[in-house]
Amino acid sequence: MPKRFNEAILGYKWGTQHPGWAEMEVLPSSWRVEELISAAAFLIVFAIQKLPYEQRNGRSVPGGIFKDKSSFFHAFLLALNFGFTGAVISISLRKKHPKASRYCRHLALASMIVAGGVVMWLRLPSVVFSL
Repeated sequence: MPKRFNEAILGYKWGTQHPGWAEMEVLPSSWRVEELISAAAFLIVFAIQKLPYEQRNGRSVPGGIFKDKSSFFHAFLLALNFGFTGAVISISLRKKHPKASRYCRHLALASMIVAGGVVMWLRLPSVVFSL
């Protein structure tokens, strides 16, 4: 008869199949850049939906840094879309077509860099000139 609760109920011994609490990771080590990009783009899009929108030049744009820059907002959304799509395609092609998966991963990474660049382009002048 097993002496410990783990062996009796859960069916394993400590140190064999389950890491201790100190050894647990926040993200699984099998996560790659594609998973992080798709999760980040997904969360950013849901956060953008919660922002208050205004009509500028016949286009809906959220307030804040995109207030008077509807073209930059749409470029940001397009870059997020390419990043998410490239990451999801890279995940789906990973095993059968690794070369195509690598190209899609590069597209996703470049698109997310462009999205970050758009935000920095709009945000940096207000930070630099306010000093």
